[in-house]
Amino acid sequence: MLFLAIIGGSCFAIQGPINTALGKRISVFQASFISFLGGSIISLIILIFFGDGDFSKYSNLKSWQLIGGLYGLINVCATIAAFPVLGAALALTTIMLGQLIAGIFIDSFGFFDSPVLQVSPLRIVGIATVALGIILIYLGSNKKNENSSSSNNLKRFLMLLFCFAGGVFGAMQSPTNASMAKVIGNWEGTFISFLVGVFALIPISLFANKGRIMPMKGVGLKPWMLIGGAFGVGGIFFSIYTVGTLGTAIQVACYMIGQLTCGLLFDTFGLIQTEKVKINLLRVVGIFTIVLGVFLVTLEKLYTV
Repeated sequence: MLFLAIIGGSCFAIQGPINTALGKRISVFQASFISFLGGSIISLIILIFFGDGDFSKYSNLKSWQLIGGLYGLINVCATIAAFPVLGAALALTTIMLGQLIAGIFIDSFGFFDSPVLQVSPLRIVGIATVALGIILIYLGSNKKNENSSSSNNLKRFLMLLFCFAGGVFGAMQSPTNASMAKVIGNWEGTFISFLVGVFALIPISLFANKGRIMPMKGVGLKPWMLIGGAFGVGGIFFSIYTVGTLGTAIQVACYMIGQLTCGLLFDTFGLIQTEKVKINLLRVVGIFTIVLGVFLVTLEKLYTV
């Protein structure tokens, strides 16, 4: 389950720059819509062949169990908007901090039908360590922007807040979808999550684009820019599949490892049209600090398991 959760985090990390590349050519919300639409189609096809749940139990669902796709929508929009401004690693690590803090609260109070896990001093120290690592990565990423204008610095700060909010909602998505999946099935829950996002994004995209649909024949548009939803399917399915066993905080920590690893690869080599960010001492120290923080957060739960 730990390994599958790490794979799920990698799926979300890969989805981010793919959707971002598409968003540069159309718009953030329309790119999100295409991602969710693709995810809906793919999850429906998988559901037809491999679904083992029961849609007839749909009437047993509570309203809050159906809106996991809305939380995922905010997370996807945050990554699309923030990647060009912050870089992959900084955007993902800020999202991770929001996920981890929200995951601790969810586990502590048993929100979204999650099992209650008591907060320990070790977990608090782990969260603080992760936050310190993110600050170090931010400082390391910001060195090249020392002479940037105050408006650019404000934009970066707002994007950091957006990413943090995206992480909080991302952590809420996993137990919400998992609670729904317990009633109707894993693939059924994955499909409903994507479908909710699709219907929510239709009016949002039209409003943001002033009623217009941006043409899909943008400059430099490539087929691979349309498959972000496929990786989203993997990320959501693995989150549904693993959160019941691992708990929200542990699952989020594993997702962080997958996201951070991919984010660093994107930044270092400029993969999937991301901007190259030179590795320096602050970023390296920040990476190891985050890994240490994740280890501290998960240590107590892993020991009891």
